[in-house]
Formats: sequence, structure tokens, C-alpha cells
Amino acid sequence: MRDYENKFKELGYDVYFISGDNIGDLQKTKKTINLTSTFLSDQNLETARKFGIAWKVDSATYMKMKTMGINLQKAADAKYRLLPVPSIFIVGKDGEIKFEYVNPDHTIRLHPDVCMKQLNHIEQPV
Repeated sequence: MRDYENKFKELGYDVYFISGDNIGDLQKTKKTINLTSTFLSDQNLETARKFGIAWKVDSATYMKMKTMGINLQKAADAKYRLLPVPSIFIVGKDGEIKFEYVNPDHTIRLHPDVCMKQLNHIEQPV
């Protein structure tokens, strides 16, 4: 998606990246990938929960992640071992969700062309 950031903006859309990472890590990521969009930290996953995209990491997965050096306590909601499901939401100027893509398999991502087609089929932003 990040390669399409300017195309989305040319159509008049704002682009927001919401992550379960803490603010410090998120700022490092933004500098590394050199994007101008707004990055928001949802470290406690309050937004993810409201959108219904927070999933609880089971004990086996938690231990596997730990052996891989993934610090879940740092990456997301430590108390409940939650992570956000990779998702894309297109919100219209009326505040309504016009399109959503949610896939718990983090290895499968929506192709940006699909987003572009959706953006061209909904009303233009203000």
C-alpha cells in the first residue's frame, strides 16, 4: 500500500496508518519507509477492538513468537495478548465505512489496485 500513498492522495484521500506499535517504534518505522502519511499508535488496541479486528494470541503462538524474538508485551496490548488483524478501511466523507478488507492471515495482503478500484467507485472526499 505504501507505494500507492501518492496515488491515494492525488484522488483527494487522506492516508492513515494505525499500528499496535508504541509511538517510538512507529516514528522509527515512518522514517525508515519515508512516508508522509499520518501514523497513529493504537498500542492498547482500543481502536482495533472497536473495529472488531483485535485477536487474542494463544499460548502456543505466544511462545513461538517469543522464541522468534518478537516481544508481544512491547508490540501490542500486553495484558490481554492481543494483536490487530491486518486490515484496510475506506471511510467516506460522511464518516461511513465504504469498504473494508480484513484478513487474519498476515501473509496475504490486499493488492493496492483493488483499493484504487474501490476509491474510484465511492464518492470523492471533501
